[in-house]
Amino acid sequence: MTKYVIAALVAVAAFLGLLAWGQQGHSAAREARQNAKAIATQLEVTQGALRLSTEAAALNRKLSESRLAVAEKQRKANEALRKELDRALKDNPDWAASPVPDSVWDALGPGTADRAESAPSRTPR
Repeated sequence: MTKYVIAALVAVAAFLGLLAWGQQGHSAAREARQNAKAIATQLEVTQGALRLSTEAAALNRKLSESRLAVAEKQRKANEALRKELDRALKDNPDWAASPVPDSVWDALGPGTADRAESAPSRTPR
């Protein structure tokens, strides 16, 4: 009879062990599913952020190219005006060598008489 009691206790212990092991496996599987869902959500968020970042980079590139085109157009206009001014000064050497009158200088806006030391020369090149 002792054999049967020991066998029954071993069977109960084995059953409880299997039950605990199965419960642990079920918990691990549930945790793995939750982790997989969290990782999938993170992946979706990261892909969305990457897509937005790519779109923003493309817009910034277009904006930079547009600004560069405007700057280049302005540079060419400034260069043309500078050439025209140089030609006018070359064609009028007597006038070009004389100082610019104060009222004209002030109207052009490079500075006031107070800042004459820091203002550019009033005699053209």
